Amino acid sequence: MTEDRKYFIFNKPMDYRRGTGQGLDAAGGILKQTGMEPGWFFSRVLDSREEKMIWHRLRTVCEGKSGGWAMTIYCSDSRFLVWENGSAPVEEVLKSRELSLKEKKKRMRSCLAKEIRGDEDVLLFDVRGRYLWFLLETGGPAGDFDGIREIRIDFPKQSWISWLPEVYQGTGKNRDFLERYLGIFQSFYEEMTEKIEKTPELFDPDCAPADFLSWMAEWLSIEDIPAWNPEQLRYLLKNALRLYRIRGTAEYLKEMLMLYSHCEVYVVEHHQMQESGDPEKSRRWKKLYGDSPYMVTVLTHTGRSGDQKEYRTFARIARHAVPAHIECRVVLLTPYVFLDQHTYLGVNSRLGEYRPMQLDGLSAMHFSRIGQ
Repeated sequence: MTEDRKYFIFNKPMDYRRGTGQGLDAAGGILKQTGMEPGWFFSRVLDSREEKMIWHRLRTVCEGKSGGWAMTIYCSDSRFLVWENGSAPVEEVLKSRELSLKEKKKRMRSCLAKEIRGDEDVLLFDVRGRYLWFLLETGGPAGDFDGIREIRIDFPKQSWISWLPEVYQGTGKNRDFLERYLGIFQSFYEEMTEKIEKTPELFDPDCAPADFLSWMAEWLSIEDIPAWNPEQLRYLLKNALRLYRIRGTAEYLKEMLMLYSHCEVYVVEHHQMQESGDPEKSRRWKKLYGDSPYMVTVLTHTGRSGDQKEYRTFARIARHAVPAHIECRVVLLTPYVFLDQHTYLGVNSRLGEYRPMQLDGLSAMHFSRIGQ
């Protein structure tokens, strides 16, 4: 019943840039007011490529509460406007900076097809013409208009009345009423059909909505799901097979922690500490990294915020990433130099240019003592 259905859709910044307007902005794909004054937007001219086209349906998806806007539909079989004192192409009138909104609407009066006041789903069975464009106006303060996420215009007209026996199709006003009445159920059916057709997208990590990602993550036993943002969950879902193959290794531990923290992570295992005949060096290694072969040490910077909640989440992810018999210790690297502690050149410390110290009241010697 929906074969050969076509549509125009506005849901990206580029879609709105091809039109013209004032006081509205589509940053992020959502059309919003930029100030307290009402705004307006003229779409580009939409070409159905068929004379006397009967359009089907207009759907508007609002951001937050609906209302605070109105839409005027214009339609014509010609790309030229004719008014009392002249004529001009539609695009020229739409993009003119010299004409006010009132003057533009006056010149387009002969093409006015339908006026809509905040209705999000409207049948366009009475809109005829090859070319269609619309004017969107916000009718009040910015607080009354939360924005529009999507505008979709379907064509050509497809009515369920054509599936009835001719004797039941009626004529004149009776046919018009029956067509609009059946349109209610037709709209429900079309929306359900679209959802069914888009079902495969729900299982695609790149397309699935954010609230669906957590559900898929549970299927794959991904741990600490609340700790991951949507983009991180998409990464984990797409790479689940590869990550399961290396789970329990230092490579897996490092990748998971870097994905969460967006910081460089260093993993030190017991076997990486070389045997040394120097007792002092062995003592230092054991102090820094432990002397148990079942211990792994993770070195990382203090992170994005350094708060306790983030640290606990980081440590929990680390514990879940290592085998059950392995103890994981997390060390936060600070940008200070402490002898015999976790100070690494090029990681959390660096060699600066030599500068002689001056006792001028502006210098200080921290952790130092002169004399005995």
